[in-house]
Amino acid sequence: MGLFNLPPELLKPIFLEIISVRTFKRAMRLKCVSRSSRDYVMEAIMSSDVFVDTFKSVYARDRSIDYSQPEERFNICYEYITRRVLKEGDPSSLRGQVKELAERLCELSSQHGPAAMDKHVKGILGTMEHTDIRNLLNAGTTETLGSFRMSRYLLLGAVNMSYVDVVRQLLIDNAEEYRAGHHIAHGSLDHCAMCLAALTGNLEMVKLLAHSQPVIVHGANGGGIWPTVAHALEHVSLGTQQGHCEIFEYLVDALEHVEFPGEFDAENVRRMWEFTLVQMAVGRTPFPSNFLRGRAFLSDRDDWWAKVHASDTGNICNEIGVGGRTDMLRHFLAQADKMPADEAREYKRNRLKAIVKPGNAENVKLALEHGADPNQLSKAAALRWYEMARLLIDHGADVNHWEAGLVLPPIVVAVMKEDTSMFRLLRENGAVLDTPETGPQAMAFAKMLGLESMVDVLVSEGLDENVVLQHVPRYRLEKWWLSEDTVHGSPGAQFLDLALLH
Repeated sequence: MGLFNLPPELLKPIFLEIISVRTFKRAMRLKCVSRSSRDYVMEAIMSSDVFVDTFKSVYARDRSIDYSQPEERFNICYEYITRRVLKEGDPSSLRGQVKELAERLCELSSQHGPAAMDKHVKGILGTMEHTDIRNLLNAGTTETLGSFRMSRYLLLGAVNMSYVDVVRQLLIDNAEEYRAGHHIAHGSLDHCAMCLAALTGNLEMVKLLAHSQPVIVHGANGGGIWPTVAHALEHVSLGTQQGHCEIFEYLVDALEHVEFPGEFDAENVRRMWEFTLVQMAVGRTPFPSNFLRGRAFLSDRDDWWAKVHASDTGNICNEIGVGGRTDMLRHFLAQADKMPADEAREYKRNRLKAIVKPGNAENVKLALEHGADPNQLSKAAALRWYEMARLLIDHGADVNHWEAGLVLPPIVVAVMKEDTSMFRLLRENGAVLDTPETGPQAMAFAKMLGLESMVDVLVSEGLDENVVLQHVPRYRLEKWWLSEDTVHGSPGAQFLDLALLH
């Protein structure tokens, strides 16, 4: 029996399985060449993991870089949609409407020919909501764009293409329409346009859109220009570095008059969120001058934030190290070498703690080369970073060092993580198992967590599996105590909080 002679209820799961084992590129190629199976392939693509989160609005699409969503998916689909749009003969269809928008952009920018059309179609696709992109992929859709959405995509397409003069003219020509229909699913038009300009790194466009307020009306919640500026500040840190410094400074200047609330409650929840967006932008910026300017801005407006994020060099380097920004870390480490001796000593003792967590070996190595304390093996073991542990050991880390009451010994952590490679590395470099805090604790956690392989490893190291910690039911499940009966007369009720390792 031929494949297409099967009933639809069998064909659908078959094609879903076919798509699920392919890369996105192969799935799209299958759709392009298999005319007889197009509907089934399209449905399978839409419902399979290869399509999940691929299309969102342009702002979410740029954020997806943070989550390693491959840009190849966008390029493949945009190429596919562009070919279909350019061949579309029905001006009333969704693809025909996109073609009309591209022709309009060609006209407004005085560019003509196939290459210009191709470029402008893709420029418009880069601003469209994910539902419209899905509909463009589906040839059988009956969905179309209303008049305001046509005007919206024309404006956003011009912003995306960095056509400042075209945007200026559109704002003049369509002011009333923009006022009448500003609210859309993903935010007001001013918000979308400003954030897109920030993403693309166009300072002139950002200024034009900021000065156009209130020609482009604010969202339904109102609140003046500051919400849009705060969002744009977040987006400039997500987008290209082109024009980043200048746009960052310009947007912070625009926020200088804003008084953010000091307490979180129902009345100021929106403004607290905008304050958080500014914090996110400061945390992402790759430029020292922007970073310091943003920190100063936040400190001036929130005493609690200023206290937690003290502007000492050690704290700054920890924050930067967590973000993985090596160039920034190198810049501030150079500043750290100029600190007074006492401050530098305290700073060097603490600054590696946070930097280890993201697992950026280059950042950790930089900190170690500038005198940071390498004794962070418990954290490296908890995160199962073997190479990081080797790096710390190579720089003099004590394999038996641990901070009582804060973390567990590295060898115990390795057992809890069932990481035999880490366990062997630590033992080969002198980690002990003959103290109450190491051997008995390691055996206790291995048995409590059901790690039979680690119990066997510990027994092979000479430990008695009957000498363990005992669970005390009256305490919370994550609390365990060291029994004075089982560990050589050591004091009882020494509590360990497993959450400290999380």
